[in-house]
Amino acid sequence: MTSASRCASDVERHYSGSGGLTGAIRERLIALGKDVRALTPGDIEPIDEFHIRGRAATLELARRLNILPGASVLDVGSGLGGPARTIAAEFDCHVTGVDITLLRSGA
Repeated sequence: MTSASRCASDVERHYSGSGGLTGAIRERLIALGKDVRALTPGDIEPIDEFHIRGRAATLELARRLNILPGASVLDVGSGLGGPARTIAAEFDCHVTGVDITLLRSGA
């Protein structure tokens, strides 16, 4: 296994492996009484944007881009996809998130 493959494997385990970040978030949402099959961006906002200034910064930067309804936006380094979901919901556009561990496409 190459060094890059080991790194990708380690990152994948961090997010989705037994006891990984994704599982911990899911368990916490269930404990808060959220229906994990029908979450809204507002349901996961407190844990969804792990960057300086959180959702406020996402919206400030997105507004500067003048995103039109129906536009296609690319989020490189999307992580779990918080900013991508926020932008898709707020600007009625399609956001594709690319992360080190996977490709994901959302609303």
